[in-house]
Amino acid sequence: MLQIDLLAVGTKPPAWVKAGVADYVKRMSGHCRFNVIEIKAAGRLGNRSLAQCQQEEAAGIRSALASFASGTSAVLASGTKAKAVKNAKGAKAKVVKRTKTVKSAKTQAHTIALDMSGDHWSTETLAARLASWSHGTSHCQFVAGGPDGLDRSIVAEADDVFALSHLTFPHSLVRVLLAEQIYRALMINAGHPYHK
Repeated sequence: MLQIDLLAVGTKPPAWVKAGVADYVKRMSGHCRFNVIEIKAAGRLGNRSLAQCQQEEAAGIRSALASFASGTSAVLASGTKAKAVKNAKGAKAKVVKRTKTVKSAKTQAHTIALDMSGDHWSTETLAARLASWSHGTSHCQFVAGGPDGLDRSIVAEADDVFALSHLTFPHSLVRVLLAEQIYRALMINAGHPYHK
């Protein structure tokens, strides 16, 4: 079954965001495993520049991405217990040991950065991309930045860059929007009438 992760900067989304994502996670459960992995946002107080904040968050994102490659998986926003692990720059990413490590050609995750500079896909295009990616991997990771977006290095390293809209959204709302669009795309691929 396809695993889709959303690595999202920010660890305290409003209750309505959690409820919205949980609704779509439940709906998708027969089609994919959808997880939200929370990355600690950099503190915006003091004399820190925007670039410093984004670089700190990028280090947390890289730690989470590396945890998948090393046989651990980041903690889900559903409350699974875990320990916080610091990378060399002190950024935290929560990780837990995987219960199973699957070794196959399909374990390499396809990474998609969510960024305003990315391509604007229709829902049908997203559905086609999900179908295509699932032939080459069993794991897709969408990466969403914090209040100031993603560090440019994360965008440059992604396999694809996707813009949800020309509009600007609160970064926590992106979780619900992406979950709904992935659910809609999966329903298109399954021939379900939800999209109509």
